[in-house]
Amino acid sequence: TLRETRELLELRAGPATCGTVRARAEDKIDDVRRKIEDLQRIERALLTLAEACPGDGALDDCPILGALEGGFGDGG
Repeated sequence: TLRETRELLELRAGPATCGTVRARAEDKIDDVRRKIEDLQRIERALLTLAEACPGDGALDDCPILGALEGGFGDGG
């Protein structure tokens, strides 16, 4: 984010070292990887739901809505 970029640039004003900046960057890489993993889990779940849906019929019979109402979406 812009805030995080500003925080990295502000390290120049203090006693930080290049190692400090690298450690912050590596922490951010870990955060990004976790977010990607979370998004991939969501993608897999949505793909499964979409594949289960024939795309026609009444909403009462929609497997996507049925799964969501049954607590499928409670994990995130």
